[in-house]
Amino acid sequence: MVDRTFIKNFNSTIIGMMLLSPLLSMPFILYGMSLGIRKAYTYFAIFLGIVAYLTAPRADLFHHARQYYYYIGKSWDYLWDRTISADFVIPVTEWYMANHNIPFEFLRLVMIPVSFIILNKIFFTLVDESEKEYSNREINFWYSAFFLSYPFYFLIAGTRYCFAACFMLYGMFQLIKYGNYVRALLFFCIAVCIHFSMMLFIAVGIIFIYAQFNKYWVGLFCIMAVVLRQQYVSVFGAFLMENELRGVGYIGEGIWASGAKLSMKAVLYYVGQSLCTLLPLVYVLIKRFDGYNKWNYLIVSLFFLILLNLGQFSLYVRTLLILSTVFIFYLITIEEKKALSISFKRIVMAGAVIIFAFNIYTNRVMISLSKYDEICYPLPFILIHHFDEYWIFQINKK
Repeated sequence: MVDRTFIKNFNSTIIGMMLLSPLLSMPFILYGMSLGIRKAYTYFAIFLGIVAYLTAPRADLFHHARQYYYYIGKSWDYLWDRTISADFVIPVTEWYMANHNIPFEFLRLVMIPVSFIILNKIFFTLVDESEKEYSNREINFWYSAFFLSYPFYFLIAGTRYCFAACFMLYGMFQLIKYGNYVRALLFFCIAVCIHFSMMLFIAVGIIFIYAQFNKYWVGLFCIMAVVLRQQYVSVFGAFLMENELRGVGYIGEGIWASGAKLSMKAVLYYVGQSLCTLLPLVYVLIKRFDGYNKWNYLIVSLFFLILLNLGQFSLYVRTLLILSTVFIFYLITIEEKKALSISFKRIVMAGAVIIFAFNIYTNRVMISLSKYDEICYPLPFILIHHFDEYWIFQINKK
């Protein structure tokens, strides 16, 4: 009776609690998730957006904050002449916000919930339309693995890339699950307009999905990726340079491309997440490769790009981020025909927990500077406060 009453009044309860205090709403959200209430996952996404709102601008997020303040007072003609490129969505949004007195924090307050709602849609469609009957406990197991293995702070700090990746994945989902070319193309276009690098993932993904190589050809392509990666770097980098296209910084020389002068925390992230994601993945591909499962080919396309970008720190880590997310979706599709062993599931969860720990460690400075103490305040109070411009520039000088 208590559960039925709670479910009936779920929306009003959560909204009231979130307005009173987002932190106070979390036990109710988690309880709703344990009962299998789908809206609870949407409210969880909104809660994550509030966490992102209170996160201090560091890394790429600082560069976007700096750009935001730079846009203040700039005309549309200036934006069009100096800034606009193929991936125009975020610059245009930042310019509009800067010139209409919308605090920069509101960008991530919107982007993070939208990103998770998109990923939730993929997750729950795979679960609900699966031939396997999932219990609430099993659903929350896989959702926990998905959330823990998804680099939340990379999503906040990266701003453009992770947001674009969610749209790209939803386009792939439409293509694989329903064969809906129109919707897939629409989401692919949105993804590319947010971040140019999605073109590479889309092109390689489509080639693998429709070519549907057997696992022996897959092995051969992976070996070729390792052998030819240096030639790929030099040819692709030269092409970008000659055509004055963005992306040169990700290919060739430099800290982002080669990984030179990386701090110990970056190396730890680089190696740790690789082992936790790639070792279980290789095991599953060898043991449970299914030529009729198109998710196999999307996974293999990402694995191919991982091998192709060995040593290219930025592209490698960014590809790994997408792979660790798709891997959980892939495992759900595998379970449709035969359940995965308990021991393997424990390994996957342990890897997800380790990845989460790496994410916390590598972003510890950002976390320590954030205003997370305000998460217990009333929501209206949270939303009227934002980071001071002078303070943002000061903390990023250190």
